[in-house]
Amino acid sequence: MAIGWFILAQVMGGFTIIFEFISYQIKNQRRYLLCTSIANVFWALMFIFMGLHIDNIGYTLIMIYAAVFGVIRSMIFWFIFAKKTRRRKILGRIALYISLAIVFGAGIFAIINLTYTHQQIIQALGLVTGILFVVGQYLPSKHYLRIFLIMYAVMVAIGSTPLILGPGEWAPMSIAIEAFKVASVVIFYAAWFANSKRRALGENAPPRKPLPPWMQRLVNIIQGTSKETGVVTFKTIDTLNGNGTAILKNTDVFEDNFIEENIAECVLEEKVVETDIIE
Repeated sequence: MAIGWFILAQVMGGFTIIFEFISYQIKNQRRYLLCTSIANVFWALMFIFMGLHIDNIGYTLIMIYAAVFGVIRSMIFWFIFAKKTRRRKILGRIALYISLAIVFGAGIFAIINLTYTHQQIIQALGLVTGILFVVGQYLPSKHYLRIFLIMYAVMVAIGSTPLILGPGEWAPMSIAIEAFKVASVVIFYAAWFANSKRRALGENAPPRKPLPPWMQRLVNIIQGTSKETGVVTFKTIDTLNGNGTAILKNTDVFEDNFIEENIAECVLEEKVVETDIIE
């Protein structure tokens, strides 16, 4: 049965890669948190099956705890960010501080239990990038999350090599997962810069080749957009209604998180807003 546990662990690792890759293509913060939570569930299952494979689940217990903590943290943020209220903002700060305390405590524990100085230095850098990554999950900007993710992924990948694990010891699936995260961010920004160039060209931009229908539906599902694509222009902003929601003119297609996160600033500035939502 040992080989069966090993195969199951690799399958769970494959699902982790898929959902982690998709999550960093998502612009909406809550959809990202939901997708990365699913990835962490598969990540936890991968380590459970690996522990059963080597007949020593205690060896992988700390990674199981880390994955479960990632699920809980992401789902708490997912719930808190559902509404923009003062109470939820306070709860979000509390959840963030507790998460940072847990990450800091776990990192310090790992550092003092390492033998060699170079291992402690690598682990300390991993702790710093881990803290930044948690903060990036909390912040509304999609850019902080991805920048901090690259830093954190590099340190996790280094920690999966003999530099930390010991001579001849590798964790190839862990390295693969982090590599696909970084690849997803690179693809995200490649598309983002390509669209920025098209916006700069304006009407002179060459026509975009349409995606096959099945691929366009997949993109819509991943990004949470409507069936339409293109640049959305907010011509003017009238006023705010009693619920604090902006009333917009000449809108086309937009993502929910733009309204939730950015519209208040646009209203306060009282200016014409032209921005692309679907890239």
